[in-house]
Amino acid sequence: MIRTALLALALLAPSLLRSAPAHACTAFLLSDGKSVLMGKSYDWDVGSGQLVLNRRGVAKRSLVFKANERPHEWIARHASLSFNQHGRELPVSGMNEAGLAIETLWLSGSQYPAPDARPTLNELQLVQWVLDSFGSVAELAAGLPRVRVAPVYGRVHYLACDASGACASIEHLGGRLVVSRGAELPVPVLTNHAYSVALGHLRRHRGFGGSEALPEAKDTGSLARFVRAAAARGGGSPTVPRALAVLDSVRIGSYTKWNLVYDLGRRRAYVRTTAAPQLRWLDLAPRAATCKTPVQVLDLDADLAGDLGRALKDYTIAANRRSIEQGFKGITGLPKGALDQLVLYPDRLPCTAARSSR
Repeated sequence: MIRTALLALALLAPSLLRSAPAHACTAFLLSDGKSVLMGKSYDWDVGSGQLVLNRRGVAKRSLVFKANERPHEWIARHASLSFNQHGRELPVSGMNEAGLAIETLWLSGSQYPAPDARPTLNELQLVQWVLDSFGSVAELAAGLPRVRVAPVYGRVHYLACDASGACASIEHLGGRLVVSRGAELPVPVLTNHAYSVALGHLRRHRGFGGSEALPEAKDTGSLARFVRAAAARGGGSPTVPRALAVLDSVRIGSYTKWNLVYDLGRRRAYVRTTAAPQLRWLDLAPRAATCKTPVQVLDLDADLAGDLGRALKDYTIAANRRSIEQGFKGITGLPKGALDQLVLYPDRLPCTAARSSR
C-alpha cells in the first residue's frame, strides 16, 4: 500500500513544482574558528511546516518507489531537530546533536546515478539519514557513496557543515556523486547552480579576483545571490544579527518563507517565517534523547517569540496529517489513501536499544 500510494505521489511531482521559480534558496556558513553559524533562506511557494525533534535509536527503512530500488536500513545514532514540510522523516533542513547541519536547495541540472546494487533514499529522506548517521562532514563524505539517491519531488543539491566549520556541497552531476569540500569549497555558499559554476562566476567580481561590480539587490537570480552572500560573509565576527543580514541580502520578496540560522557550536537553531517574523530559537542539546522519549513537534507559524522549548508538543498522527495536508495544499488528483500512507509511515519505525548502524 505505501509503495503504491507514494509512487502515485511521485508521478504527480511535476505539478507540485510547476509554480516554483527555477532558482530558489540560499545557504552559507559564517565562521571565525570559534563561532560557527550556518544560515538558510528557504524560498518556496508553500510556507507551512513543522519543527521536529527526532530521537536516536529508531530503526529505519527508506521509502522505495520502483521495483528495481532496494530500501536502505539504518538505526539513528544521533538525535536531531529538523524542519519538515511533507511530514515527519522527510525534512528539508536540520541539525543534529553532534553539530552537523544539512540544507536542501534546488538544482535543475542534477543528474542522478542509474540504478545499481546500492540501497536507495529519496532526496528528502537523505537529509534525515544524514542527521541520524553522521557527526561531521568527513564522516558524511565517507558514507555517502554507500547509498544511491532516487529522487521523487525534484532535482536538488545540498550544503552540509559541522561544528568545526568544515563544509561540503553534495551534488549529482552527469550521473555521479560530486562532493566538494576543503580546498574545493573555498567559499561556503550554495544557491541554485552547481558549486563549480557559481564559484567561477564569483571570481569575475571585485574582491574575488575579478573586476565586475557586485550585483544589485534587485537581482534575485541564483548567481547574483551567490555573489552577494559570499560578499556579505566578509568582515566581522559570526553573529546571529550578521547571519540575518546575509539572509536579508538574498531575500526573494514574499517567496522567501523561512529564515534559519544554526549555531553549530551551541547546537541552537533560530527561525523566523513570513507568517511569524519574530526571531525564535531552540536549544537541541538539552532535548536530545533516545526513542524512549516521545518525538516532539511545533508549528513553524505559531505566534511565539524567544525560546521555543516550552511550546513543544508530543508528536501525534493528527499533527503529522495537518503538516502533510498543508504541504500539499492546492494539489488535486491524489489517489484515495495516498496521504494516509504518508501520515502513518513514521509510526511503523520501531524503537531499538542499538545506536550504531549507518
